[in-house]
Amino acid sequence: IETLPRYVVEEEKQDFTNFVKGLPINENYNSEWLNSVRKWVSENKKNERIRVVSPQLTDYEKFEFQQYHENSKAGEKIRVLARSEYEELCYDELLNIDFWI
Repeated sequence: IETLPRYVVEEEKQDFTNFVKGLPINENYNSEWLNSVRKWVSENKKNERIRVVSPQLTDYEKFEFQQYHENSKAGEKIRVLARSEYEELCYDELLNIDFWI
């Protein structure tokens, strides 16, 4: 589950900066992740994500969303949950913590 409105990922810094400025991003910037997802799916493993989003999408959330189509084509199941709904469902200790299962 991804709960933060922004992540700082070294490998995507330049592409994120370009995205915010309205410049082209490297079309292969996410290829390593997509290859991993394809491999897991071919091994009958699941890869699912829940993305908690702000009421007004942040630039980073928009940046992520533009890639989700490719992630889905690779086999990743992505669900989006409004932050307000997440806060209603979640224990306070987990509100701003990401985790993998």
